[in-house]
Amino acid sequence: MPPRRSAFVAATAAVAGARGRASSSSLAGASRARSSTTPTYSSRPFGALRQPTSLLGGGLRVGTNRGTPPAGPGVTTMAATETTAKPLPSRSEVPVEDTWAVESIFPSAQAFDAELAALTDLSVGGKWPTLTSCRGTLATAGPAGVVALLDEYFAISRRIQVLYTYGHLQHDTDTADDVKKAAYGRAVSVYYGFAEATSWVDSELVALPDAQAATLTASPEVAAAGYGFHLEKIFRDRAHTLSAEGEALIAMAGKSLGAATKAFGALNNADLTFEPIRDGKGNRHEVTLGNYIGHMRSRDRRRREAAFKSLYGAYGAHENTLAELLGGVVERNVFMARARKYDSVLESALAPNGIPKSVYTSLLETVREALPRTMHKYARLRRRLLHAQSPAVRTFHVHYWDLYAPLIPDVDIQFSYDAARAAVVDSVAPLGSDYQETVRQGLYERRWVDRYENLNKRSGAYSSGCHDTQPFVLMNYQEDLDGIKTLAHELGHSAHSALSRAAQPVQYSDYSIFIAEVASTFNEALLQKTLRATVTTDAERMMLVNAQLDDIRGTFFRQAQLADFELAINQAAEAKTPLTPGFLKSTYARIAADYIGPDVVADKEIELEWSRIPHFHAKLYVYQYATSLAASAQLADRVLAGKLAPDDYLAVLRGGGSVDPVVLLRQAGVDLETTAPFEAVCNQFESLVDELDALTAHMQPPPPRERSS
Repeated sequence: MPPRRSAFVAATAAVAGARGRASSSSLAGASRARSSTTPTYSSRPFGALRQPTSLLGGGLRVGTNRGTPPAGPGVTTMAATETTAKPLPSRSEVPVEDTWAVESIFPSAQAFDAELAALTDLSVGGKWPTLTSCRGTLATAGPAGVVALLDEYFAISRRIQVLYTYGHLQHDTDTADDVKKAAYGRAVSVYYGFAEATSWVDSELVALPDAQAATLTASPEVAAAGYGFHLEKIFRDRAHTLSAEGEALIAMAGKSLGAATKAFGALNNADLTFEPIRDGKGNRHEVTLGNYIGHMRSRDRRRREAAFKSLYGAYGAHENTLAELLGGVVERNVFMARARKYDSVLESALAPNGIPKSVYTSLLETVREALPRTMHKYARLRRRLLHAQSPAVRTFHVHYWDLYAPLIPDVDIQFSYDAARAAVVDSVAPLGSDYQETVRQGLYERRWVDRYENLNKRSGAYSSGCHDTQPFVLMNYQEDLDGIKTLAHELGHSAHSALSRAAQPVQYSDYSIFIAEVASTFNEALLQKTLRATVTTDAERMMLVNAQLDDIRGTFFRQAQLADFELAINQAAEAKTPLTPGFLKSTYARIAADYIGPDVVADKEIELEWSRIPHFHAKLYVYQYATSLAASAQLADRVLAGKLAPDDYLAVLRGGGSVDPVVLLRQAGVDLETTAPFEAVCNQFESLVDELDALTAHMQPPPPRERSS
């Protein structure tokens, strides 16, 4: 795990992988980040933000079935059919138009190597003398000297960001390519070396007397250079900044502390294989992380069950290893919190972004209180609708493999990629022509998106890039409703990045996940409104209402569930409770049952779901998907109702990291220090359950069999 994000090393808690939106509907086991079931958070040095797509579902929004594109833009309604996935192409077989424009960063691997060599020369054996020569001088350097140091630091860090971004993008398109893997590893090594060489700066600054620190922060030189808030964050973190020697030690340990996450990534992305399955007609299917979501959304119940058991069978075979890896991550969290003198892991995760602990705890309390009228009510409705599709079954039990099965019979809404991108562009019109043009160019001329799955490509979806590159979106697009929502979600991230980078200097152009998921889920809300206006039949309306329920379930309730578990295991480790496989399984099973309610069978396999969720490898991370959805729902409602000017919302996105995220949201009228935004999401979900219940009133299970006398 990289060193802590400081004024000088904006490294976030990283999990090997991409910052993706782990499947919006957050399939069982996924995280609603439309990130992938693969580890989705790789070292994110500096501003190299790898945005997750809908998260906790583990990136199950991806698939290989590209099929025949529907004719023309818009919604295509088709009779529901089962298809067989085609063999995946190798990366070299993918047409250029289906790939992202990574050549806009470096035109060739040789150009990447040349920049790597230039930075290696500049580092002079990893010492970075243009920076380390200032060590011991900051107390007497004055504002001009501190500004000069910061300027030099960010000039170098920008180049490393670009190097890292290119390296991880190339690696993620073919994780089995040793040449790309080695190049990515060299970029990461440069990052770690730079982090170690500059780890002394924060310590030296926080050692300044209060009066001198205040004078420095308020000086005209600092104000003119735009470093005021940057320094303010360093000084307010005094109690948690170690001596120069302590910071150097933690920086040197960075790679070692990230070993568990790296090992999980290798196991999850490359080494785990899953048994092939057969569907109800005897057809054989492969199971991969990329196509698992497709199996779970199949109308063939035998296929769903087989895929579910194949997946968890593989994870179960490695449960001891996976428990040790997750335990290593949690112990790292505890170590870092104690080393930095935080009261708890929870405080260490929230304090750097100025987020009160009450935001986390009130989210969980509000959701748990609402479960009987939200998730439990939804599970009962799902049971009725699935039973109605199985009239020969007198007693129907809902299992975890049924939680993403289609509820509306005989209809699917499909989008070709071209239709999807056209609909996404149309949907953002309420945010103004400039924003819409940014999205349009990204989807067309500028090739932001790497569209489809190929052999050994990272699963899931994410948005990435850095201050000096265009945004990049990894997709594994499949032509269904989930595919278009994932695309809208990731474009929300990428447009956010484009606006922030255009408006802010490099020190503020990155932004926390706490605010990141606002932009992505806001754009999903716009797409939902566009699709609702497009459909014409009750069956299509039912599908869209159910899809919206799945989105809220995946992004809000599921993330709260995972945050509940994540807090529980970190608190257990703080209390010195061993995180054995048995403890992890029983804790997860108990919390999962609390959230889903009594109408779903407690399948044994679900107790292993913790083992496959990459976001647990980032410290108390997933709650931010739920808080972001709550914020974006309020913002979208106000913009669409004309109560908030679009530019006032876009100001939140342009704000980047220039102020704390809770302050940015409060400026737009959303206060996450109250329970109101969370209660509003619960109320909306309950209302949608009632709407779907009414729309499907004609779909009833068979009457109970009369007892014979």
